Amino acid sequence: MRNKKCTRAAALLLAAASLCFVGAGNGGDFNWGDWNGDWNGGRPPQNAEKESSIVETVETGKTEETPEISLITGQSSEKLYLDALTKETGTQQRFMTLKRGTYTATASLSATVEYPIQHEVIVQFPYGTIYLLGTNEKEDPYREEGEVIATIHVELDPIEMARMEKLVKRLESREDSYGYYSYVKSTYEAMKKAATQTEIVMEESGYLVEHDWGFRGSKISQYRYVVADASERILSVTNQNNQFRYGQKVTVTGTVDNKKVTGTGTVVSASSRVISPELSKEKAYIRLDEGSEQLYDGRSISVSTESIRAENILLLDASCVVMKNGVPTVKVKDANGLNTFSFAIGRKSSTQYWIVDGLAEGTEVLVQ
Repeated sequence: MRNKKCTRAAALLLAAASLCFVGAGNGGDFNWGDWNGDWNGGRPPQNAEKESSIVETVETGKTEETPEISLITGQSSEKLYLDALTKETGTQQRFMTLKRGTYTATASLSATVEYPIQHEVIVQFPYGTIYLLGTNEKEDPYREEGEVIATIHVELDPIEMARMEKLVKRLESREDSYGYYSYVKSTYEAMKKAATQTEIVMEESGYLVEHDWGFRGSKISQYRYVVADASERILSVTNQNNQFRYGQKVTVTGTVDNKKVTGTGTVVSASSRVISPELSKEKAYIRLDEGSEQLYDGRSISVSTESIRAENILLLDASCVVMKNGVPTVKVKDANGLNTFSFAIGRKSSTQYWIVDGLAEGTEVLVQ
């Protein structure tokens, strides 16, 4: 009987000492404004957080500033804080259980529309001085046959034109057994036609891939443009780390008519020799699947593919992780409350961590 009384007395003394510790520094009232997740003046010894014996429960009461706290000796400071916070806010803390599952990661790359079948057209200006007045620029690269793509002005030397006209008339009255008259006359007709040219037009329908001007000295000598076959288009992406393979299915997104559109495509080649020797060997080429062809006309086109897939691995939700000095940590729930643990990761995404060491399957961790 004497031993039992001593034990209860010791328990009450210990609980009272703990209560005094909490109230110290502010006239006996606990000030939550000073709480920063630690004990400021010095954290209790490590073993104090891990003691499991519960001696006595002491109610501190509730004021306007503080919630009601059940102070239980042997429990960690984190648990006391969470218990108090739960009573104050009425929000129950959430925990997640570590389970095994499948980890996936995707890679998203910007895509470019390519035109494998194309040819070059060169417009020569053998006569006069050519002035570029403008080009018909459009967001849509498609051009119809006969559509104007540039406007020009041609100036010919009037003295040279008069000389050619006299020469044609003089040769016309002679017998031209050597064909010289025909040559001079065709040249003169070409000069007159050049003087009236004001436009450069598409010779056939197709995609205007590129165009530029050729110069001889300071004068324009030719206009060059490249036309691509409108019936054949394809997407290209940089094949980083050879992550694209022949026959692979990918997700394609882009903006069409100011709306986000999602479609699918198939990798048709990771080697340009299959399609066209002009295309880059460092790229993968993707043909859009049926029903997704509208993305060829889209803007900001991107291609996404599953870059990593690992099954039966330990997964942790990113909402449970807090970085401390560059190290990922979690708060683990056990019989003594909450304890902080660090862990090693294999890979991570914006939503998941792949755990390789430091945590075990079935562990309950706090959602933070």
